[in-house]
Amino acid sequence: MGIGKGCALMFARQGATVVGSDLNAEAARKTVYEAVLEGLTLHFSETVDLMNEQQVNALINAVVEEHGSLHIVLNAAAKAVFKWIEELDYAEWQLTLRAELDSVFLVCKAAWPHLKASGAGSIINFASANAYMALDVSPALAHCAGKGGVLALTRQLAMEGGPFKLRANTISPGLIVTGATAPVIEQPGFLDK
Repeated sequence: MGIGKGCALMFARQGATVVGSDLNAEAARKTVYEAVLEGLTLHFSETVDLMNEQQVNALINAVVEEHGSLHIVLNAAAKAVFKWIEELDYAEWQLTLRAELDSVFLVCKAAWPHLKASGAGSIINFASANAYMALDVSPALAHCAGKGGVLALTRQLAMEGGPFKLRANTISPGLIVTGATAPVIEQPGFLDK
């Protein structure tokens, strides 16, 4: 289970109207199906590339148009290339930063006026323990940089949102097995240290 999926189900269990997005349409359908099995409702948009400003703006506008307001934004999407610096090329570096940092900026930027208008908005951004420390068995240079950027971005958003009662917080989990991290964790010797 991915972090975003777990959060979507948790918010729905608490009675929130949840609108999610996933590049993987099959994964989105499975999440909606799991919710139905629990008697919950999740709304998933068409697949949205969170690195595409027009698609992000369209998603946020559609959410507000359909549901009337927006109170919480949770950024848990991620995609990273895990390689040592000697093997990491510039395109992989850029892809990781766009996926882990630009996507957070674009969603927050699009949602900002609606969150301000709510009078009690909340932004929850997922960073990583890698934003604070490096693991000697993890080739995570770009991931560390991206998640460190999420921490700094969120601090600034908290300051800018304060006068509007708009909160911004970051959650920095440790190592969690997800579809994205499993290939790294499953490398020989990774869990031996």
